[in-house]
Amino acid sequence: MCACADLLMEHSPNHPSRNSEIRVWIGNHGPVVAFGGNPHAGFDIHLNTNENLWCQITYQFAHELCHVLAQYQPHQHVNQWFEEVVCETASIYCLDRIASACANGNPPHPWLTTFQPGGAPYFVAVQEYVATLMTDPARQLTGTIPEWVQKHEVELRIDPYLRDRTNIASNSLVPRVLQRPPVLAAIESLNVSLCPAGQDSLSEYFEQWKNSTPEPTRAHVVELIELFIPSLGTAGGAAA
Repeated sequence: MCACADLLMEHSPNHPSRNSEIRVWIGNHGPVVAFGGNPHAGFDIHLNTNENLWCQITYQFAHELCHVLAQYQPHQHVNQWFEEVVCETASIYCLDRIASACANGNPPHPWLTTFQPGGAPYFVAVQEYVATLMTDPARQLTGTIPEWVQKHEVELRIDPYLRDRTNIASNSLVPRVLQRPPVLAAIESLNVSLCPAGQDSLSEYFEQWKNSTPEPTRAHVVELIELFIPSLGTAGGAAA
């Protein structure tokens, strides 16, 4: 879990929650980061898994910790689906980076290079977990991301937890983030300007995000925005 925190906070050295206490609970509740957390009181992350399922624990933890990185809002809002997309991307990114570090002889934890009962090092199970997620036919993008947005945005504004929808966009972002890890710095300012309880458009949400992000990180925000609304990244555009 510490490895996930290091990876997600790597490009956000001044994040207000960088040194906050993270309390992890494993059971039948979640996965969710509880509302009410803050940099001073810390955050409670609930994982719905078994304490022996290390890959699943890491996968769920990284997703929920990404919500902390994004400074999640204290209420559900109509554009929250985008944060879910980004956090799912971050969870796969963390697993992939951990597996790659092990394969290159630099494991974040020595036990990851010890051998499972079946004979392969534990990090091989991480590689297989990532491969299963990335090659799942149900998670593959057909067409472009803007076409995906046009097709699914209406229902996602109602329910941001439609994983069979958001996972498709998440998978498409993973290679980009792996190639350009500093893009993760853009997540920090995602919710700095609170989304009104009303019906602000995706374009308005993205504009708030961009305007809340200082240079040079703003360039990474623009990079991500343009994947979803190509006309908006640099000059603004019509509401999605």
